[in-house]
Amino acid sequence: MVAFVEEQTKKKMDYDRLRELANLSDRTWNLMDETYKLRSAVPCPMGTGDAMNTMVPICFMMATQKAYDFFTDLKKELEEKIAKGEGEVQAEKYRLMWGGGLPAWYALNDFNYFNSRGASFPVETTYRMVAPLGEMDIPETKDPIEHLPGDGWDTGPSGMTRRRNGRDPSPMWSA
Repeated sequence: MVAFVEEQTKKKMDYDRLRELANLSDRTWNLMDETYKLRSAVPCPMGTGDAMNTMVPICFMMATQKAYDFFTDLKKELEEKIAKGEGEVQAEKYRLMWGGGLPAWYALNDFNYFNSRGASFPVETTYRMVAPLGEMDIPETKDPIEHLPGDGWDTGPSGMTRRRNGRDPSPMWSA
């Protein structure tokens, strides 16, 4: 794979830079987990519409300082809201989970109907099946190439978790 990439780009692989980016992704991933756990506070400090919009740094900006900074700022904002007792729904009576797949992007305001009835959605599973890296079954490696996600087809949005029910079909984890 490396030879192919070097051949196509006409550049030598910079393993140190790749290692830095893998580390930044790991730190961002764990920060994401810490940030979303704050949504368990009552009242929930961030609604589902806002949470769904965080898919951009998750899906398109991992391994960038911008994604890390985004979640740093978001975590701080949520901590401040929690300290002030502010939430998406002040008189929260119900807690719901969005498990309906992709959101109706044109109708994120539909969540306002539920909010007006005292319901909050502190959890959704659309873009994040987040767990801290230490809780995932990821093989230890010093090689940044081996640290990259597998094929991603059967490992969730991150592509980082290894299958627990048998041998992972991706060649990256092959012995």
